[in-house]
Amino acid sequence: MNDMSNELAVSISDSERQMQQLQGNQATIISTLSSDSFDDSIAIASAVMNAEPLEDYLDTEIKLTNWIAQMVRVTPTAEGDKIVDDDGKITTVRTILIDEDGNAYAAVSEGVVSALSNIVAVLGHPTSWEHSLSVTPKRKKGRNGFNFFTLVIN
Repeated sequence: MNDMSNELAVSISDSERQMQQLQGNQATIISTLSSDSFDDSIAIASAVMNAEPLEDYLDTEIKLTNWIAQMVRVTPTAEGDKIVDDDGKITTVRTILIDEDGNAYAAVSEGVVSALSNIVAVLGHPTSWEHSLSVTPKRKKGRNGFNFFTLVIN
């Protein structure tokens, strides 16, 4: 790798690199949690495997500290503009929100992914936050009458 390419690679932040990998199907899980130690990795695995459905916590305040994004294959529940593979499934993002007590809440929702993207764009990576971010998951109605989840900052 030449010096210019090396400088470019170094200039891309970890979160930007992770999002690029996830969107390019080069990674299956990205996390804002540290994975520096084995115990950190166990915490990520536990959140992925034991998250509660976000739908059960709609209209409930969550003190957001971190999140995990995981590529998953699911069967679509409604006709939409998604491209369905030969096996009848789609590849999409499952988002796991983690609160200040370590509780995890999961949803497959482009609205939640969009909300998190907006939060990062404006507030930066959670490691730079002074404290947790109070958010409330909401169900909203979009175009064509489809329902979706989003996050509202309190």
